[in-house]
Amino acid sequence: MNITKVKKSVKDFYEKFVDEYEITRFGSLKDHIANVVQLQTVSQIVRSKKAYVSLDAPCGTGRITRILIPNSQMTIALDINVMMLNRTRTKIGSSYPIEFIRGDIEYLPFRNDSFNVTTSFRIMWHVDNPKKSLSELIRVTKPDGFLIFDIMNRYSLFSFWCAVFKNRLNVPTKPSDLREIVDFLISNGMKIKKIIGVRSPLIQLFPSKTSKSPQKLAKLIYFLEKIRKPKFLCSLCTQTMIYTRKAKVLESML
Repeated sequence: MNITKVKKSVKDFYEKFVDEYEITRFGSLKDHIANVVQLQTVSQIVRSKKAYVSLDAPCGTGRITRILIPNSQMTIALDINVMMLNRTRTKIGSSYPIEFIRGDIEYLPFRNDSFNVTTSFRIMWHVDNPKKSLSELIRVTKPDGFLIFDIMNRYSLFSFWCAVFKNRLNVPTKPSDLREIVDFLISNGMKIKKIIGVRSPLIQLFPSKTSKSPQKLAKLIYFLEKIRKPKFLCSLCTQTMIYTRKAKVLESML
């Protein structure tokens, strides 16, 4: 495992608040909304799939892992941070077919075409090389399998604000070019199923206060985004979720 300076900085940063991670990252109103939209979308994608083998890398505290395991024959939860893995293990328990592995997303310890469903959230803006990480995720995803992940959009209003005001985040953070990522996926045999703006300009307008009914508010905002110009909003949103399918073997050979 190659622990670079950036990886160590990210690992050390998140180790400081493992126990409070979901509160600090999803405790505000706008973060609640983004979280609900993301969880509902992933749940809808995997709900109809039965008996799949899944990978959540990195798993963090198991936010996405818990959605994968109900219909999965086996789920692998991978993270470079042992404390995060232990937190996920404690939350999920031993009632499900799941393995916890310490590993690096840029060097996944799995064979090619291992997983029907692969998820990777809140990491692409922290890695040294997003394309290297995506290549690994694509490699371990089975033909006709699904890869779902998110990026921080380089051309979002938030990134523009950070550039103008020289905002310094507390952890190494590097946004990606959405169009460049999409082109890379397509060139590597992935079909784009859906691109979803998770943290859109509408969501960013809300104050950082805990909501008593985030699900209802999230549904309202998600509905408003759908009836307006979703492609335009995706180009401005801070966080973008990408849902893809790996081409079948016969399709990739054409």
